[in-house]
Amino acid sequence: MPRGEKTSHKRQTTPAAAIGPFEPDPVIEAYKRDLDLTLLEENLRRTVDERVRNLMALQRLAEEARRAGRKANQARALRPDRAWSAMPSRIAGTMPTATMASAAVDASASRSSDASR
Repeated sequence: MPRGEKTSHKRQTTPAAAIGPFEPDPVIEAYKRDLDLTLLEENLRRTVDERVRNLMALQRLAEEARRAGRKANQARALRPDRAWSAMPSRIAGTMPTATMASAAVDASASRSSDASR
């Protein structure tokens, strides 16, 4: 082929009609029932610029949530004694023995001070 000559590349596709009708997937149909199209339609009414601004606001919110989570984890790491005090009693059986012993001492001291009143 001489240099500079253009070639045409045609992509061969099979028309959907030639393949035949597809049976609906039951999983997809189950999800379709719970799909709220009003939210999708509302978003599509917005301009591209509005959608990008909303996406940027969502990204800022996600970053703020990540930052707050990291801050809470750091605070918890600095105060390990506080981590157990906020724990529900149903999982108190998983506390380390030393913490359970100190909790028992605190509870008995509290009961004895109540009895002396």
